[in-house]
Amino acid sequence: MDNRQRPRTENGQDRMKPSPKKRDYFLNFLWRLIHRHPGLLIASGLGLALIAALIAGFFLHLNSNQDALVSPSVPFQKRYLEHLENFGDQEYLFVVIQTGGTEAGKKKASRFAESLNARLLAPTLSKGPDLIQAVYYRISPRDLGDGALLFASPEEARKLTRMVSFLAPYLDRWVHDGSLTGLFNIIAELLGGRRAEDGGRRAEDGGQRAEGGGRGAALDMDPALLGQALGFLQELLNHVDQALSGEKTEGPFFDLNQARGEYFFTASGRLLVMRILPSKDFSALDVVGKPLAAVRRALESTRAEFPDLAVGLTGRPALQADEMETTDRDMTRAAIIAVLFVGVLFMVVLHGWLRPFLVLLSLAMAMAWSFGFATVTVGELNLLSVIFALVLVGIGVDFGIHVVMRYVEAYGKGLGVEESVRVALLRTGPGVILGAVTSVCAFYSVLGSDFIGLAQLGLIGGTGVLFCLVSMMVVLPAMLLQAGKKKLFPSSMPRITAMPLLERIFKHPKRVLGILLLITLLALPGLFKVRFNYNLLELQARGLESVEYERVLIEADDESSWYAIISAKTLKEVKGVTKKLVDIPSVGRVESVLDFIPSGQAEKSAQYQKAAMALKNIPDHLPPQHPLNTEQNPWKTCQKSCFRPGLAGNWPLWEKTWMHWIPPLNKWRKIRNGSSVLRGWKRQWTEI
Repeated sequence: MDNRQRPRTENGQDRMKPSPKKRDYFLNFLWRLIHRHPGLLIASGLGLALIAALIAGFFLHLNSNQDALVSPSVPFQKRYLEHLENFGDQEYLFVVIQTGGTEAGKKKASRFAESLNARLLAPTLSKGPDLIQAVYYRISPRDLGDGALLFASPEEARKLTRMVSFLAPYLDRWVHDGSLTGLFNIIAELLGGRRAEDGGRRAEDGGQRAEGGGRGAALDMDPALLGQALGFLQELLNHVDQALSGEKTEGPFFDLNQARGEYFFTASGRLLVMRILPSKDFSALDVVGKPLAAVRRALESTRAEFPDLAVGLTGRPALQADEMETTDRDMTRAAIIAVLFVGVLFMVVLHGWLRPFLVLLSLAMAMAWSFGFATVTVGELNLLSVIFALVLVGIGVDFGIHVVMRYVEAYGKGLGVEESVRVALLRTGPGVILGAVTSVCAFYSVLGSDFIGLAQLGLIGGTGVLFCLVSMMVVLPAMLLQAGKKKLFPSSMPRITAMPLLERIFKHPKRVLGILLLITLLALPGLFKVRFNYNLLELQARGLESVEYERVLIEADDESSWYAIISAKTLKEVKGVTKKLVDIPSVGRVESVLDFIPSGQAEKSAQYQKAAMALKNIPDHLPPQHPLNTEQNPWKTCQKSCFRPGLAGNWPLWEKTWMHWIPPLNKWRKIRNGSSVLRGWKRQWTEI
């Protein structure tokens, strides 16, 4: 028992003893409980904290889905969830490839996109589940569906219809003929204006060549369409070569879905934009961490293949991930520095490490109880409620500091350990309880909010403040009592620092208020000059790739990876909303479904119907009539099985006649693969 003398007033009253009139009977009851069972209270607090921590560790999970932060009954959230259900997730990563606006740059950017796409869709991208859901960087006829031809311009539709109508009789003639000779005769007639039989006879008569002979019918065709037709012919010869060599051929040689698509260049052509849809893991704080890392690895590998191209990655997921990484890194540094400074300050002021440790231990118990409560009641933490631990650190430590400093003050004035703890509890308790109740009321005030994330934060945070109050008013005094009795605290007493300068200033309150009022009036004009910055990019760290390339999108082509969605029930409503949005100055660009619906559909459909009628007698598939013996020389087999007897028996003459009609094919003797002879011709026609 301490025999330290108790400080008294001039009339002999105990200076540190609370007045009976102000004594709180609840706090007295609490003191008696602490005084009688300190060890039991400490053990109970630690045991409960351990159980709560284990429960939270096994059953509490994180839900980082931002869509779960708002109640689905709220009108705008309901509309958003319906849109998400109908159209799916549209938060893309954007790969921005700078082309320089030149044709060479566009071709190189297209090759970069193809190479990156191959890497992203490769099975070796990750050993786990699929990290990439989809990659979009060009559109092909397959993507347009059955109505692909309706997207052609009116002039293109007329040319295509004219070509089909022109070729239909020739196709019909060949279908009824069915021989390869007949096909070559038709091709020769189209390109050179002579039938193969006529040419053969002319060659037999001495190789006389008709000067200025009949003009080929195909020469009147559109050059671009003729180039494509020659491409189809080359593909046909490929199929012939494969069949003659015994290889398996599958699918048609003329497939619109295999046609080259258009790449996603911006309006100016200076950028090619790839959209990548990553998979999301809402059980992790970094929702797209793994897909983003995989995309960046693939991007680095592709950059090494194209070192002279400027390419960057942006998009909302990338911006959010970079923001979280930057914030986490900076907060970690700040937290380490803060803990070091606060720890040193605690040890200097409180003379030793034990008192600060007891405060932090009490705080850790309260936080463990809070995690257990969150597990039992809510079952998960969202992106807002996960910060409740940081809130408790700031509030809970204050409660403990008040109790410890009051204990140090009482003990330094001569009171014993038990009396010092009692005084700290009774003198500090009312203020600490009032502050805690005020904080709890503030947290609980948002429980009825439609913002689910905020409501859960209020529930867990407010209850956590109550747990901090219990820990600091029950467990901490019990630990102070036990440590004081065992003389574990250092013998030197902390000094309660006085501030004589502030005491002198506060002796003149009117002057202080006058000076502060004058400073306020002088600073008042600045209040009206403050502007709100709506640009979220200004909040990001400078130099981040995602930030810089978001600016490239905005500055180069008035594009952005951020957008708003408005849904309408009819096309008429779409027109009205679009017109209103265009008139809003803050709206950069407006796109609607009207921009992607092809015009003149009725006219094009009528033209295509005429072309279809011209092809009505042509079947989709033709079964082979004669099996080929591929064990022999392929071209000999072709002579025996495919050509007419009169021509097949004189193969060199047929070859000579073919070269006589089509001079660009004079390298026939040097080429073994028949499908490669048309490459030069195709290139000539497509470059016209």
